[in-house]
Amino acid sequence: MPELGARSPPRDEMKQWDVAEINLHDLQDPLIGKCQQLVREVAIPYQWDTLNDRNPEAIPSHAVENFRIAAGRAKGEFCGTVFQDSDVANG
Repeated sequence: MPELGARSPPRDEMKQWDVAEINLHDLQDPLIGKCQQLVREVAIPYQWDTLNDRNPEAIPSHAVENFRIAAGRAKGEFCGTVFQDSDVANG
């Protein structure tokens, strides 16, 4: 194990790996396909509803509404925790 605070070797000394590009849209693996379908059909809609405060099981985050307020499309006060706005911005 490297010593705490030890520096990494210079980039030219690091081993170079040949990495093939993979188009994730063309994968034919059944497991990956099921995972993609689950994300597309369940996870993303669930998260979108949650960020828009339409999920009765989740504590309202006010995340999307904060962006509407900032854009002048809604009136109101900024609410929620700081990181919740980044959940929308990074999505």
